[in-house]
Amino acid sequence: KVDWIVASGTFNALVPEDWMLFRISICTKLVKRGVAFNLLKESEDASQLIPYDPNDIMIKMVKSFPEFEVKITQNYLTDDFTVFLNKRIIEF
Repeated sequence: KVDWIVASGTFNALVPEDWMLFRISICTKLVKRGVAFNLLKESEDASQLIPYDPNDIMIKMVKSFPEFEVKITQNYLTDDFTVFLNKRIIEF
C-alpha cells in the first residue's frame, strides 16, 4: 500500500461518473492515508471537459466512502476544486 494517491485532471475528461467513482474506490483500497483529486466546477469547453458541483460531490463521497473523512478545498482557482479523502484512523 501507498500513503496517498493523487489524481490531477484525471476525471475532467469525458468519462462517466460511475467510472470515476469506481476508480476512486480502487484508490481507496490501495492507500494507508488518503486520496486526493481535483475536478472542474465550470468548463468553457463543455464538449471536452465535465463540470461538477462541489456540493453534489461532497454528498456522493460521504455516502460512497464512509471510512474516509471528506474535505473539499475550492479557494484557489475559480473553476477548480480538490477533494481529499482522509482515512479515518481508529485507535485502540
